Amino acid sequence: MSTPSKSVNIDSPINVNQRRNNNLPKISVIMIHSRDKWLKSAIESVERQIYPNMELIQIENMDKKRTIGKCWNIGVEKAEGDYCFFMGDDDQITPDYLMCLMTFIKTVPKKSKMRGVTSYLTAFDEEQKKQVPVKIYPTGMFEKKYLEENPFNEKTKKRVDTKYYKDHAENVAGICYWHYGYFYRQHDNMLSGRSVRFTDKKNAEIKNGKFSTKPKLNKRIIK
Repeated sequence: MSTPSKSVNIDSPINVNQRRNNNLPKISVIMIHSRDKWLKSAIESVERQIYPNMELIQIENMDKKRTIGKCWNIGVEKAEGDYCFFMGDDDQITPDYLMCLMTFIKTVPKKSKMRGVTSYLTAFDEEQKKQVPVKIYPTGMFEKKYLEENPFNEKTKKRVDTKYYKDHAENVAGICYWHYGYFYRQHDNMLSGRSVRFTDKKNAEIKNGKFSTKPKLNKRIIK
């Protein structure tokens, strides 16, 4: 039986609960910790990923002294992965999500200039028990090398990912247009405000999937 992931400081040994398959590119999931309410469910959704070679980098920003761009650039700097995936501490992803993103990238011809991939998303409100697929995309996943060459703007305080796509990535990122596995939580404390309003009465009730085991995950916390 696998054991839950352990929190380790960035200065500690990195071989704690490591999940690795050297035959596949490694993905570093970068998550900014700026609120506690939904952090557990966000991390659990990462632990449920079926992709076998990954790590979670949790950037501590409870005091909000760093901008999102600054936190993400720190995460890229510390990442050991070949690819970096960015996720909110209030969001969730389906167990196949990272596998689908990587599969999409690997099916693209080598001559392609694609350096990243994203998808559409499902907006949800847990309190209202509503969810709806939306054709807007989350930040997504990019090659670490591309992110090092094209860092995030550290002065922008809102919609950092939208600006990044406009300035850099709109021509180098593919979209898994059939996948809505990034669950984007709608709540009143969103930095950019609620972006989706639920008007369809047929929206399904949210049901959290239950899994019997949790894969091992190497997690690092950066302060």
